[in-house]
Amino acid sequence: MNKQMIKIGISCDNTNAKQIIQTFSEVRIFELCVPIIYDYSTVLSYYRKIRRLPIRTTNIHNANKSIKNSLNIIDISNKALPMTVGKTNIKSNTAIGESFYRGLSDLKVGEIDVFVTSSTSTDSIQQIESELLDEKKSLPILTNDYFRIAEISNSTPINIDILTEKIKNLHSTLLHDFMVTFPRIAIVSENSPAEIITDATQIAFREGIFCFSTFNPESFFNSDIYKKFDAALIINCMSTNFIFQSIQPVSEQTNAILISNMPYVVAIANSTSLTPSIYLAIDVYRNRKNKSDGDTTNSLKKVRIPSTKKKFEYKKKSSFPLLRQS
Repeated sequence: MNKQMIKIGISCDNTNAKQIIQTFSEVRIFELCVPIIYDYSTVLSYYRKIRRLPIRTTNIHNANKSIKNSLNIIDISNKALPMTVGKTNIKSNTAIGESFYRGLSDLKVGEIDVFVTSSTSTDSIQQIESELLDEKKSLPILTNDYFRIAEISNSTPINIDILTEKIKNLHSTLLHDFMVTFPRIAIVSENSPAEIITDATQIAFREGIFCFSTFNPESFFNSDIYKKFDAALIINCMSTNFIFQSIQPVSEQTNAILISNMPYVVAIANSTSLTPSIYLAIDVYRNRKNKSDGDTTNSLKKVRIPSTKKKFEYKKKSSFPLLRQS
């Protein structure tokens, strides 16, 4: 695999400026990526001075000029943004949109490798789907250290073709992005038509996808059943954030969203931590890069084990019998 550092673009909003400063105060994260922040340079400088953190920052005009071991900042405007800590205003909302679309634009043209945004950035998922890929093909996956959940929203019409396509997308993401060898998928639903789910599951199963249906959300997540699967596809159920709160400790409620089945790596951070989404984006990018480069350094090599059986030499008998001496 190419040892070139991964360029990771990060958009800003009213909540994650402090998270960015806190995340990149750890020097070790600069060994994994080159961060490029789309924001007003005055905002990050303000929080950096408040926290008194020795973070190196560099103002650049485009992502090609980014440097290693520094927090690269692309100033989205020449005008200063008035600082109102803990409050929103019209100018700050405008800055959120400018930061978001500038990052997506650089991602599409290849200026950055991955893009991380915040879940509070004005309906991020819908904007990403409309900008980068068709909504029918994309699939947001909420993930953490315990489980992965893909959700089909109530606004999406459910039929056999759409559901089968979503199952295939989730299976492909588990294989190539998360490197799961034999993915096991559970269909969790409460009010969806049983016939459609059964038919779609059977079609997927005939194509070699281990997909099982249908599980009730309460019995599935309130017991240890979910631990037997690698991911769940939820249809018309409760909020995925509420589900994750029930299956992980309160002290470890950090997660991130991956927008899967697209040629771009996009992760959405939650409101509490930026770090999980950064690591998720880096891991997915590396997995895809290894697959495209044909890198098999992590695969098991065939080892020829020497036989422990004792070898016996075969002595060929003489064709001339010994003559007896009289």
